[in-house]
Amino acid sequence: MKKVLIVVGIVAAVCMVSVLGFFVWLGTMLESGAMPDTMVVVGNKLSSPARKAIDQAVTIRPDESILFFYSAGLWSWNEDGSLVTNQRVISYHQGEEDGELYVLEADYADIESVTPYFSDTWAEDSSLIVELKDESFFMLQFSNEEDLDHSAIDYVLKQVEAQGGTIGDDQAVDPFMDEEADYEEPDVEEPAEE
Repeated sequence: MKKVLIVVGIVAAVCMVSVLGFFVWLGTMLESGAMPDTMVVVGNKLSSPARKAIDQAVTIRPDESILFFYSAGLWSWNEDGSLVTNQRVISYHQGEEDGELYVLEADYADIESVTPYFSDTWAEDSSLIVELKDESFFMLQFSNEEDLDHSAIDYVLKQVEAQGGTIGDDQAVDPFMDEEADYEEPDVEEPAEE
């Protein structure tokens, strides 16, 4: 019985040290900027790994300033990113299957409308649906931590309004969040059996 207790104690100690080591490693990676922040980052406070990921995704124009950046990526800045600059909004993500980087962007003058969806829970990001004048659309995401989602989204709303775009109702159904939004089962007639 004594040997069993010693083995159980050793296994428990190894597990506890492993878990503690993981959290120390995770904290170190977050603090050093090697992993994405859990909140929106103001442009002048971007870490070099974040800036490197942005530079790989998109070319920042000479007279352009990054104002807000958020990555919903879990392990890497390259997985996903939403940028607000003084000239445009940019969303990028890495394809799950092909690993390709997909970038969607719009100058404020090219935006027809934007619709904000503010989250009030820590587990869900706020989002901003951007509809372009060519009727295409994409989504930006922002963590609601420290209300920086409001700062980023409010800036975009003001820029879009200044360019003649419209602002959608933030109480509307978010088509990216609600599986039933804007979807109706098509009426299909079954072929008659002959």
